[in-house]
Amino acid sequence: MKERKKLYKAGKLWVTATLVAFAGIVVTTTSASADDNTVVATPQTSQVNSSVPAPSTSTATPTAATSATQNTLAQPANTTVSYAAANTTSWETTTSTLNGPTKLPSNQVQNPRNYTISVYRNETLIYTYHPQLGDLFITNQAGQVVSQPTTAGTYRLQLSQQGLSNMRRVPDLQGYTLQSNVTTTIQLYQPYTPNTQDYQQNYGSLDGYSIRQTSATEAAIHVAGWHASGASSLMPYGWLIVFDNTRGHEIKRVAIDPVNRPDVQAAYRNVYGSLQSGFNQDIIIPLSAAGDDLTIIARYSSDFINGEGQRIDHWFNRINADHGNHAWIDSVQYVNGHFQVNGWHATNQALGKNHHTLIIWDASQGRELTRIPDVAAVARPDLAKAYPTILGADHAGFSVDVPLLPAMVTDNIQFISRYSSTADSNRDYVDYWFAPQQLLSDRRNQGYLDNVSVQNGKLHIAGWHTTNQAIGRPYHTLIILNAQTGRELVRYTTSQLTSRPDLTRAFPGIVTAGQAGFNVDLQLVPEMGDQPIRVISRWSTGRDANHDYVDYWFAPEMLVRDTANRANLDGLTAEGNTVRAAGWHATGRSLGRPYHYVILFDQTTGREVARTEVVANKSARPDVARAFPTVYNAGQSGFNVQFKVQPALNGHRLAVLSRWTDDPAGNGNAVDYWFGQTVTPTVPVDKAKQLG
Repeated sequence: MKERKKLYKAGKLWVTATLVAFAGIVVTTTSASADDNTVVATPQTSQVNSSVPAPSTSTATPTAATSATQNTLAQPANTTVSYAAANTTSWETTTSTLNGPTKLPSNQVQNPRNYTISVYRNETLIYTYHPQLGDLFITNQAGQVVSQPTTAGTYRLQLSQQGLSNMRRVPDLQGYTLQSNVTTTIQLYQPYTPNTQDYQQNYGSLDGYSIRQTSATEAAIHVAGWHASGASSLMPYGWLIVFDNTRGHEIKRVAIDPVNRPDVQAAYRNVYGSLQSGFNQDIIIPLSAAGDDLTIIARYSSDFINGEGQRIDHWFNRINADHGNHAWIDSVQYVNGHFQVNGWHATNQALGKNHHTLIIWDASQGRELTRIPDVAAVARPDLAKAYPTILGADHAGFSVDVPLLPAMVTDNIQFISRYSSTADSNRDYVDYWFAPQQLLSDRRNQGYLDNVSVQNGKLHIAGWHTTNQAIGRPYHTLIILNAQTGRELVRYTTSQLTSRPDLTRAFPGIVTAGQAGFNVDLQLVPEMGDQPIRVISRWSTGRDANHDYVDYWFAPEMLVRDTANRANLDGLTAEGNTVRAAGWHATGRSLGRPYHYVILFDQTTGREVARTEVVANKSARPDVARAFPTVYNAGQSGFNVQFKVQPALNGHRLAVLSRWTDDPAGNGNAVDYWFGQTVTPTVPVDKAKQLG
């Protein structure tokens, strides 16, 4: 082995390096830390994401390059008990911690230069003491003082009485009560000088990695893997370094918190330290660098403070950040009057764009229907595994309630997931357009009339009309048309529908089927009695039912099959000044014409003499109902009326007609029956005078 000195420049400082050569393998020990602009040495090829400890190999030659970021190893746990001096109450109590390496060769444990003692008052550092020879001593697990440990294992390093006395002499610590039992736990191993083969045993694997945002300015890159090297016997301190290939320099390094890897030990039994070669931890990096091309470097170093000095590195394969735009719609379900859209959208392009909006786009019409702002993030740990280098993938899910709009039933709908830096989401955004889809596959428009009849003087209509196109159209209207002329006769609108659970079973794909029934009584109008009608069932967005609607046209219906006009005059007599008429008038055309009049007509002069309305409770004719059971008003078609006449009508031919009309006064839209019989009155004049 040859030793030589070399002068080189580190940043603005010239430092001396000791180069130790082992059969062509060079280990570098530096005496100064790195300049901020120094670049780590070029990496060798190594294995990434190995599920078993089948490593890549890196060169066994430790790099002489230095880093831009220096990090101190985590401080060891210490006992920090305070007490006051026995003979004073004025001195302030302090606590102390023993700082230094927690893992080192047994032949270096007594070197006080490896350690410092930090003195705190009320958790504020007031002094850092550098121990001298004799200031520290070591005890084994049994509590026995060991002057020179020869066995590897766990020990306690403690402040001696001499060290406490030396600290009490420090001027800056005068007036303070110092802690006496200052200790720390250390792990000792047996040192040996690595040979060439030891340095060649440099293996590692990056089993997995992921990146997540931790704050507005920082991200955590989580790395798991292992690094086993025989050179770790001489360089026991493990470090993880993040090298930014995009920027060309190191951005962070942290001390490794070792993890036991029995699998690695089983595969590499002859490699020193293979059992504790694992790591599984976070490294905090600037958020601005999270999307860069990064490389993880595992290092063993003799320097527990900065990871420099004598060292050996293993460069893993590059971590290429995912710059894609990924998304998926998991489901679209109709729930309680709205659509619930579940999915996710993960992309590094969303960094800095904190406003998430879901836009509902009508692909059939090429227009936006609505948008849902401020979409809440839903945790998706599965995405963090699928896209480990996308920041925010672990909470890239969404579950959004979308209001129902009529176009969503018939048109092809696209959902657009948008991340934007502005609250209105109209500028500086990244979109993912999901494929157009038909939200409801059942596009049938079905209806049926269970009953159309006249009941209690009303048009009774019962049935159902079910279609997914009724979604977003809450008003239901029944429209009755004259089937021959197309003229509207009457309409009825309601938002209260009849429950029809049978339709839910019959039409499982129509979400509104269970509330698609109707059962109403409508006003009768004259045309319904002598002309066919057509019923239209309409779902609309507005109560007026004149726009934005979907119809079902039922087949024409004839409410009255028998439209004949039948009547009979059972008797027509004139007695003095009284004319009596009795008979019946039955016709289906009386439908919608509820007023029954009998009119006395003077055929001689062509003028009406008088009229009288038939009282309903005196119109029963069960005999006529039996004779004509299909005639609408046969059972109430009778009349028995009388008229008073004047002598002026003597010798005139008087006739009667029966009229069914929609006019309470006996005019209007009427159906008449003229009887052929006539009568000639002979009113006594003197009787007339008496009347007069």
